[in-house]
Amino acid sequence: MDFYKVYGYACIYTFLNEIPITELTITYVESHHPRELIKHLESVRGYTVAKTIAGVYTVEGDIFPIQIIDSRELSAEDCVWLRNLGNKLKQSDVEQILIKIAQQGKSARIDAYAYAIAYANLKIMEDTYMTRKAPVDHEKRMEQFLRRAGLIDKWQAEERKEWQSVVADKDAEIARLRMQLESKK
Repeated sequence: MDFYKVYGYACIYTFLNEIPITELTITYVESHHPRELIKHLESVRGYTVAKTIAGVYTVEGDIFPIQIIDSRELSAEDCVWLRNLGNKLKQSDVEQILIKIAQQGKSARIDAYAYAIAYANLKIMEDTYMTRKAPVDHEKRMEQFLRRAGLIDKWQAEERKEWQSVVADKDAEIARLRMQLESKK
């Protein structure tokens, strides 16, 4: 069950980053009603789950603050941050996020958010960045967003690795051709 996987990641994250457990919120984002998760949390873990607003459930009974998001129920305008935590972003969603992040300035929480969004939506992020479909004023925001998420460095490293492989192949071919020339002399 994803509950334990995410819970474990949260524990490791707080330990490695020396963050008090109470300063981290575990959020589960579902694109359908989280019926099974809620049932498990209530019956197996003994937690209390309450719907606080449309699409947002608060879980009580653990040291970690926990919430469950049913992204289908969230309004686009009121819940930009929560609604876009899933892995089905469109380019317009990316642009809206970029604007909101630019308004927030620098923050470790924004970096964590950018990382989560970017890795959940790698394909649309790469497509949007590589094809530059975003309007010119969004390009800089997009690059900052992707840099914060570590994707630009990752893509550059992958590209370097590909080129190193090509160069190594060419070096091997040149060495082979030199050996052939030497043997003919």
